[in-house]
Amino acid sequence: MFAALCMIMVNKWVLISTETPLFFLLAQLVIAILMFLVTHALGLFKVTLSLQWDVCVGLWPMIFLNVLGLSANNYCLKYVDASFYQVARGLVLPLTVVLSLVFLKASRPTLRVLAACAIVTVGFFVGVALDSSNSKTPDQKKTSLLGIAFGLLSSLTTASHAIVIKRSLPVVNGDAIELAWYSNVLSSILLLPVIWLVGEGSGVLGLLSSPIYLDGNLSVLGRFLWGSLVTGLVGWLLSIAGVLSIKITSPITHMVSGAVRGILQTILGVWYFGDIVTTGRGTSIFVILAGSTYYTWAKNEEVLEQRAREQGMSKIQAPSPVVFDAEGDSRDIEAGQDPTGQGRWHRRSRSYGNGYNETLTTTMLTYLSVPTIQSVLAISEDGDSHLGSAVQQALTVIEGTLEQDGEQGTAISFNGGKDCTVLLHLLAVALWRRRSRSPKEQADCLHQHQLPSEYPPEQSTSQSRFNSLYVTCSSPFPEVEAFVDHCAESYSLGLFRTSPGGLPMKDALKQYKEKEPKIKSILVGTRRSDPHGDKLDFTTPTDDDWPAYQRVHPILNWSYGQVWEYLRRFEVPYCDLYNRGYVDFYTLQTNHPEP
Repeated sequence: MFAALCMIMVNKWVLISTETPLFFLLAQLVIAILMFLVTHALGLFKVTLSLQWDVCVGLWPMIFLNVLGLSANNYCLKYVDASFYQVARGLVLPLTVVLSLVFLKASRPTLRVLAACAIVTVGFFVGVALDSSNSKTPDQKKTSLLGIAFGLLSSLTTASHAIVIKRSLPVVNGDAIELAWYSNVLSSILLLPVIWLVGEGSGVLGLLSSPIYLDGNLSVLGRFLWGSLVTGLVGWLLSIAGVLSIKITSPITHMVSGAVRGILQTILGVWYFGDIVTTGRGTSIFVILAGSTYYTWAKNEEVLEQRAREQGMSKIQAPSPVVFDAEGDSRDIEAGQDPTGQGRWHRRSRSYGNGYNETLTTTMLTYLSVPTIQSVLAISEDGDSHLGSAVQQALTVIEGTLEQDGEQGTAISFNGGKDCTVLLHLLAVALWRRRSRSPKEQADCLHQHQLPSEYPPEQSTSQSRFNSLYVTCSSPFPEVEAFVDHCAESYSLGLFRTSPGGLPMKDALKQYKEKEPKIKSILVGTRRSDPHGDKLDFTTPTDDDWPAYQRVHPILNWSYGQVWEYLRRFEVPYCDLYNRGYVDFYTLQTNHPEP
């Protein structure tokens, strides 16, 4: 709240005295770039110093929108009072809801959300109508309308920002810091010719030739320099927080802080800049804040209701983890026969003996049902959840790889372990979203409780199955082999096993390259806590003397606890060896079973 309020007030402090708002924006971007370079040198954030042309081309829509939006923000703040700035940009919420529905295929907004948007819209038009009518001179009215026009443009670009960010992250392989770096650098480059085109060149020369202090007070240049420094630093922090979607407060706390910021902004505008808050302006601000507050409350209630429904469904349908036991000899379960004949699926009772009356023959693939996939996608939108943000990041990396190399050029490395099991399920979610052609198809599939016709593929040919690689070890567990086979069938994988007896990884990849030469990227379930995992990025190419692959690590930042939380929350089957005391599939630890 403080950072955003500081940005608005300091920006207004500079903009009321300068005729070069775009040059002021350029100065802010340059300071942000310098901060990235400093943090890169200190090892806090690593960025790509040599810009890649293909990345620059892929990010041009975001860069164009970023320059347009930031310029509109500055011009809006220049031509309206600080206390009216919130009114001029009052349509951010309704436009965000509309654009999310159109471009992100978001779920249809509820009546409460529509009511909140209606309240905000009414507040905006009340402020515009009454404030314009109170303008005493034609010049004031012209200035006010110009500021409102820029406010509308700023609202539209702000509402579009989340959509563009979502589509731009895959270009940088899901790396939010890299995206913020490219955004600042490319935006500053694009801004240079724009400054010249709008005629700020002479103003820039005049500004730079003036003294910093004049009669013992800060001159226009002095304000410009101090304002650029403060807003550049704060803007850099906000750009990182915005791209990372950092949320350290609950929705209710965020709602309260937003309302307080709007009130403080008005008070400071009156106190420092001498703004006059008319009855119409005050009413408009109040109505917009009320609508925004109601929207936040409504969305928070929807999240709570969704969680309650999920908990209720889990208690009725699947209250305990689903595991795969190749031997089928557990004594505390009610088991269902596996149609493949390779083992038995069961739910392990949490009460150690109470079992369940129904078998899982008809519900064995509930973890791949549309309601489950929709639940995964829903939690990925929950910014207040550690698991939700991890799921969102992983899906972004997976979808970016599929977009870049296509399904035929991508494979998944699967050996039956818990990490790659999570990765495999996330891949299924990403494929479902990718292959669902329209919102109507998704809605029809959800109504029928079945997956889209394209997933799983109807044909069991290698061409219709997703490429997968299983690097076998020298003495594989029969349980692991059975679990891998069943997952290959359930998830419709085109599984390639390396030669029996185990091969070194380099030789295994050579063998796979000969078998599937079209594969460019391999999804791997490596996490940072794994050996050498701290040296990896989301995408890391193999060494020069190895077969050429991009190793993609979607769950690189996941914790051990998040892996198990995901498996249990969404009832994803995993190999029963974990429940029988194995920490991994190479060393037996009977006294330390996995939780």
